[in-house]
Amino acid sequence: MSALQALPSFVLALFFVALAACSTKPLEHITQSNLAPSPTSALHGRFFGTTTLLISDGETHIMVDGFFTRHSKWHTVINGIQSDRWHIAQGLLKGKVTTLDWLLISHAHFDHALDADNTATMTNATVIGSQQSLQHITRAPTRQMQPHFPLHDSKFDIYSFDSGHIQKKPFSQWIENTYVWAARGSAFADPGTVYSFLLTHPQGNLLIVPSARFPDTIKLPVAADTVFLGIGLVGKLEDSDIEELWQHAVVNTCARQVIPIHWDDFTHPIAPNIPPTQPPFDDLAHTFKILQQLSERDGIPIIFPPAYRPFAVIPETKPFSSSDNVCLQVQRQDKMTNAET
Repeated sequence: MSALQALPSFVLALFFVALAACSTKPLEHITQSNLAPSPTSALHGRFFGTTTLLISDGETHIMVDGFFTRHSKWHTVINGIQSDRWHIAQGLLKGKVTTLDWLLISHAHFDHALDADNTATMTNATVIGSQQSLQHITRAPTRQMQPHFPLHDSKFDIYSFDSGHIQKKPFSQWIENTYVWAARGSAFADPGTVYSFLLTHPQGNLLIVPSARFPDTIKLPVAADTVFLGIGLVGKLEDSDIEELWQHAVVNTCARQVIPIHWDDFTHPIAPNIPPTQPPFDDLAHTFKILQQLSERDGIPIIFPPAYRPFAVIPETKPFSSSDNVCLQVQRQDKMTNAET
């Protein structure tokens, strides 16, 4: 890149750094976590920041998104949005990940799809995603997502649901568009179809909602024991919209615990703690306040995951119904009653 070509990027880099520096009342590092450690032979998870999760029972290994390239805003704007194999290797090493069976891409934004091809080739994984997401995969084996046909692998059934992307406020959308344009990342501007995932297993069921949207038209075949709830940009929503997200993704799915994801600042490394996103990019303090109120109201705990370490993904408390998903039946009956009135 010539000096003349680099000038707009340099100016924009200064702008984003200055914008971040203007944050007021920054949220401190979030303490992780009260989640019980788990033997890797049991159903467990590992968290790598943003929406990158490993779910494994010791035999089958499933990763969501596989995003590890956490460059600074300055670096990204100056050098462009590029996958970094060194960052990926370090993340996999810290999480003790050597092989994967499946890599699920939730959607095609760069903080979800950027590293998928490299992550998959480094772990011998097959990538599953939308047509838009798979355009970024050039070397790893792929399969297109089929929402109406769950994928069965050993003890897992993997369901996908078109859940859509969080609706961004104009200022947030402008910041993102400008950042992606400045970093020459227009290939990742269109998210394509945005998926949530349900992983069912004899030890429990996990709902993963990478983007903070989950329409009430989605009907799960079973109750979710744990919801991994993406909360990025939720602080910019109205309180009623936050409550609606909680109702649809947590209460209506009969979740017994919530593990927030996609709340961290992915322009900083994950060490020793996970740095949260700061204002003006998001208002996590407000998000946590509202979610804590909803958690206390409904008796559903919110627990933040540790970085890299294996943790139990199924709560120890007994489910509402261990066999016939009475909770889901009650929720659906309530919806029918409300519709009739």
